[in-house]
Amino acid sequence: MQYYFNKCDGGDFVQDVLDQQFNNKLNIVPIGDVRENKDKVVVANDLVRAGYKLSLVEKRLLLMFISRIYMANEDGTPIAKDHVGASCSGVGGQLISADCWYALDINEYARIFDVNRASAKQYLKEGADKLFKNRMVVFNKNNTIVHPWLHSIIMFHEESNSLLIRWHEYMIPYLANLREHFSTYKLNMLLKLHSFYSLRFYELFQCELRKQYSTEYDLYVPLEDLHFMLQLEKPPVVAKLMQTIVMPAIDEINEKTDLNISLERIVGNKHKYNALGYRKHGRKVVGITFGISKKSQEELILQNARNNNASDKLQQTYMDKCAEVTRITQPSEE
Repeated sequence: MQYYFNKCDGGDFVQDVLDQQFNNKLNIVPIGDVRENKDKVVVANDLVRAGYKLSLVEKRLLLMFISRIYMANEDGTPIAKDHVGASCSGVGGQLISADCWYALDINEYARIFDVNRASAKQYLKEGADKLFKNRMVVFNKNNTIVHPWLHSIIMFHEESNSLLIRWHEYMIPYLANLREHFSTYKLNMLLKLHSFYSLRFYELFQCELRKQYSTEYDLYVPLEDLHFMLQLEKPPVVAKLMQTIVMPAIDEINEKTDLNISLERIVGNKHKYNALGYRKHGRKVVGITFGISKKSQEELILQNARNNNASDKLQQTYMDKCAEVTRITQPSEE
């Protein structure tokens, strides 16, 4: 079992955790299975526009652990209210505490992403290790603030068969007591996406759409904001940015989620827009305008049917190839 601790924790804290583990007294939040169709991800809007760059596995871990904080009953009502610093006994439910460990079962991860247990454990180990070392960046009153995501992790807790994390105390304001300026996402919609950039854009689009209390919105994003949000190593060349990041993300969002995203000509008073949604100042591209709209129920039904049909065909092709390999490699009876 491996232990990781962030900040400059003293020996007393580390020894306390080790003693708790030895005596099976770790305050682990009692949670059930991940329910992709019911679980929600609730975060402050500042976190949506924060700057960070994660791998796909790190981002998925982040989303799944955040969904553990806001858990719903079968009727969709939250199990817990805003209890920061509550005990981890589960009495009356609780949202988040800097003193509690949150668990993600290895077998649950394997089930959701259709991998074997050994692969799931390896993904969790690598993802958690990277997430522990990673940081996010926010602007606050002209100051640049760098936050760690996690306070500590345990890989792996034998008794619960889980990866355990403790949120860093600086993360709590972005995840709890959110009465305004927050966004809510369905976990199952997020887990459909297979790209970190698709996830970041989807979160941004949903956040901005809900701010408008509308099903349609034209969102202008300056290039410098994209550069910051995605933590690109250098200011992006627009053509390469569109080819390698923006267009693949839009295509995946359009194919798999409840949003339609377009980059169409928009008439502006002071700035020019071209067919790709660029906003120009003179000859220089300074930003991109995205047309966002919610899909109708009919569109979602057709989309699900189309995706399920494609999945069935892929599975049948795989089975046919397996049967062909078996036929070729099987010894002749003659």
